[in-house]
Amino acid sequence: MCNMYDVCELTNLLDEIVNNLKAYGYKLKDIKSITTCDKDEKIHSFDIKNFLEVAKTIDYDDGYGGVEIDLSLRITMNDGSFFQRAEYDGSEWFEYYELRDTADIIEVVFNKDKLFER
Repeated sequence: MCNMYDVCELTNLLDEIVNNLKAYGYKLKDIKSITTCDKDEKIHSFDIKNFLEVAKTIDYDDGYGGVEIDLSLRITMNDGSFFQRAEYDGSEWFEYYELRDTADIIEVVFNKDKLFER
């Protein structure tokens, strides 16, 4: 994010992931899958270890402007809850979605076409 003098502090993607996980009581070992969705709504899965290694090398400006991290990026936890990218006016972050009960899980399973929508 840039200050009023246009000095930008970059965000490291891995640090952002770790901080978000920690805020909700998770650790990297609790990740079940990391996925994105292409324009044809085909879901692509990443090898978790490889993704995290690459994320360690990605520094980006999460402030207003243009989106830099794919908004379909989803990190699903072993308990079914997940972190999904979100943005407003180019400012971007992870939002946390908790699956609280069986009805939430059924909702996700039967609405696969809306899997990457909020």
